[in-house]
Amino acid sequence: MTRRRPATVVSLLDAAERLFAEQGVRGTSIAQLCDAAGFTRGAFYSNFATKEEVLYLLYERRHETLVAVVDEGLGALGAVDDPVGEVVRRVMDFGGDAYQQWFLVTSEFTALGARDESAALRLAAARERTRELVARVMAATFDAAGREPVTPLTILAWSVMSWFLGWQAQRLGEPDATRAVQDERAAAALRELLLGASRPAGNGGAACG
Repeated sequence: MTRRRPATVVSLLDAAERLFAEQGVRGTSIAQLCDAAGFTRGAFYSNFATKEEVLYLLYERRHETLVAVVDEGLGALGAVDDPVGEVVRRVMDFGGDAYQQWFLVTSEFTALGARDESAALRLAAARERTRELVARVMAATFDAAGREPVTPLTILAWSVMSWFLGWQAQRLGEPDATRAVQDERAAAALRELLLGASRPAGNGGAACG
């Protein structure tokens, strides 16, 4: 469930996500952030001490959204004929054009983590939570599809996240005219990854969890 936040905080977060993607965290001043959100500096400092705190809360909000998306998607798996294909479709929808702004923000977090140890620890914790969520999705997908993993889910989650980040990085420099073709290839690659890391359940040997 996504957490309800005061309207002031939501407006500051929305403005920050846009500006951090366009200008970077370092390139965005608190004054610019407040102007974009329509508030004074006093409103900012009533809720945050630094721009980095805004970035951290943006990550928390995005994780809450991701959990909600996952819960909705998992609830639909039992009603489709091709659970693996359904998950691929939903992942591709989630990571489409609307995700590009957020991907730029994640790049800012990565850069901050490379310079600051405390940020690196926060980033590592955020990524671990996402991997756990991905592993949960994989387990539910295979169960709905009558398949079982032949690769440990923790390793598969790493692989899926690496695929996703690579796809997003390539989309940034992809012309609009060829982006659809590249997205089709990315979807095919994800499907092959999931099918290659699993087998029909009860096919012999020990499954990996």
